[in-house]
Formats: sequence, C-alpha cells, structure tokens
Amino acid sequence: METIQAIALRRSCRKYKATPISDVQLDAILKAGNAAPVGGGMYATMSMTVVQNPALLDEINQAAAALLGKPGMRPTYDAPTLILVCSNNNGIANAACVVENMHLMAADLGLGSVYLAATARGVAQNSALMKKLLIPEGFVPLAALAVGYSADPLKERPLTREKIQTHILP
Repeated sequence: METIQAIALRRSCRKYKATPISDVQLDAILKAGNAAPVGGGMYATMSMTVVQNPALLDEINQAAAALLGKPGMRPTYDAPTLILVCSNNNGIANAACVVENMHLMAADLGLGSVYLAATARGVAQNSALMKKLLIPEGFVPLAALAVGYSADPLKERPLTREKIQTHILP
C-alpha cells in the first residue's frame, strides 16, 4: 500500500469486531512502533505493553471510565488488542510518534485503531493495575492504541489542506 493511501484510510475506529488480530499483524504493528522517531534515539526510555486478555481489558476500561467520571463506559471501545505506550522521562511526543506509526500500520493491514490518551491516564493512576500489566518500574503510560477489525469497512477519505490553519511565508 502507498503511504498516502494508509494515511487516507486511517481514522479513529470506535466499533470493533470481537475477532482477535493475528500474531503476524501484531508483530507488524509493533515493528512500526519501534521504527518511530524517538528524541535522541533514546529508545530505552520507551516501553510498550500489549493487552489482549479480556479480564485485563475490562479492568483497564473500569480504570479509564473512573478517571472520566463515567462508570460503565468502555473507553477501549472493546477492541481486542490494546497497546500501552509508556516512558520513564515524560516522552509524550515520542509516545505520540510511536502511536501514529502503529496507527498507519494498522490501516495498512486493514485494521481499525484509535488513539486513547484517557485510557493511558486511567491505567497510570491505578498502581495495582500497573503491576498486573507488568509496566516497568519508573515507566508511566502516556498513550494507548486500541486495535482490531473495524465493525465498519475502512474507507479512504479525501485529504485536504483545509483542516489546519497554515501560513506559508514568502
């Protein structure tokens, strides 16, 4: 797939099929995350945790829903896979780059995905859950990506320059 096509297909997916993604798909997504630019090449300051266990996903949903003050909400949208991106140096920009690379790879693979900031914050505020998820000591979840088969077909969208105000200087 051309990069521009993956960009045009990538959207925030909030409705997933229960079908799990394959190990091959997960491997490709994680490789894309590992290929992201990280400031100063300091990859050791980053960590990813993949969650596919339904009971743990339920706990993550509860933690994020509590943070948002919306009990019963499903902030992961019941995606079968959640990837938490963590850092030990407040590398939010690095985490965002990692998530975007994984977003694009998911689109390339025909999968839906959505960036979840509040979900990561909900996990970060729950020390017991952090331990269950084996988040390394000193690392904090900064971002998360929910991934799975979209319940609705992915469709390319037209790309424009109109969404973000842009000033081109002479």
